Amino acid sequence: MVYLHLQNILYKTLVDSSGSIRSYEMGINVLRKRLNSRRLLIILDDVDNFKQIEALVGNGEQQNEWLGPGSRVIVTTRNKHLLKLYGENNIYNVDKMTNDEALQLLCQKAFKHGNLLDGYVKLSDSVVGYAKGNPLALEVLGSFLLGRSVEEWSDTLAKLKEDLDKDIFRTLQVSFE
Repeated sequence: MVYLHLQNILYKTLVDSSGSIRSYEMGINVLRKRLNSRRLLIILDDVDNFKQIEALVGNGEQQNEWLGPGSRVIVTTRNKHLLKLYGENNIYNVDKMTNDEALQLLCQKAFKHGNLLDGYVKLSDSVVGYAKGNPLALEVLGSFLLGRSVEEWSDTLAKLKEDLDKDIFRTLQVSFE
């Protein structure tokens, strides 16, 4: 079970490097008892199931029982509903990248020195417009375009515009949203 694995990582990192948790229920009991006297910052990244949160830090109502005073839990997820289940009190939405930020990210991935090269200005603006501020799309496209000529950039953009792979773009869009 994935949750048992995550509980063991947390337990070994914070409590006892040589110990282990043998069941999901044991993990809940041990973590609740052993972490409640510690002040912790726990970051749960890319959570897609409420049980992941619950297995590691309890549900929102139990947070005071699980973690010591001053502790914080940061959860990143694409599913805002999970955060509402945990507790709506501190939800932060990440703003879309500005065009300047998007261009900077693209340049970091597409050019070895991170600086926009002559002849690539309009093409870079087109890539940024195509990606619509999605950091993952900018990283993927920038890495793909690294070391390619102006003609190859133009061909790639033409293909993207005429034969938009809707599945790929939809995946990137869901990731961003």
